Amino acid sequence: MSVNCIQRWSMVFYVLLAVLVFAGCVQQQPDGMIGYDELKLIVEDTTVMENITIVDIRPREVWVEGYIEGAVNVPYDTFIDSDRSLIDDGAALTSIMTDKNRKLIFYGSEDEDVVYFARQATLLGYTDIRYYLDGISDWILHGNYQVIDYEGFKTWYNASCPFNDNGNHLIDVNPREIYSDVGHIPGAINLVSDYFVENYGKEASDITLGDAVPDKSNKVVVYCYFDT
Repeated sequence: MSVNCIQRWSMVFYVLLAVLVFAGCVQQQPDGMIGYDELKLIVEDTTVMENITIVDIRPREVWVEGYIEGAVNVPYDTFIDSDRSLIDDGAALTSIMTDKNRKLIFYGSEDEDVVYFARQATLLGYTDIRYYLDGISDWILHGNYQVIDYEGFKTWYNASCPFNDNGNHLIDVNPREIYSDVGHIPGAINLVSDYFVENYGKEASDITLGDAVPDKSNKVVVYCYFDT
């Protein structure tokens, strides 16, 4: 056999080896990657959400700044250590997710390996795992709001108030009688939800969201008196 033939067969062997190794890596990934459209439908369906838990694996200090509605926080670095081993046998997850047959959807940011997180959860015995690979940045890119809890709100409010052309806006969507008589958070603009739509039932004294926030790139935090 000529030297050229040996070289060609060697090249074929290495290519096949690389393909097999790559295929093996792909097969190790847990099934169930979920896309934006499917996740959006899930989040908007309260009946479906009763049987699903969305898990945000970002650090706590990032989580409090805003997350997908209905999500709980299990930070990556409380579940997996720097050697990519489980911490305390995965207690950060198993302590709050006791039903291993419940459907779980994991997401994070580009800083966390959501596939590896999902793989470790599968090894722990969770039977219905999905993961949103594009993560929170893709969710925001599609124009979705984020939920913010008190801790995150208070930090943002202290840093942003008073709201004097600093790119931040606080909107109170309560009826006028609650805003005026019951009270409101200082600095909030009262914008009854009907007036989010331009000229819908608008009176001379009312403003729309476009009036209050003309720059759509600004950050807007919305709240109401009731949990609705």
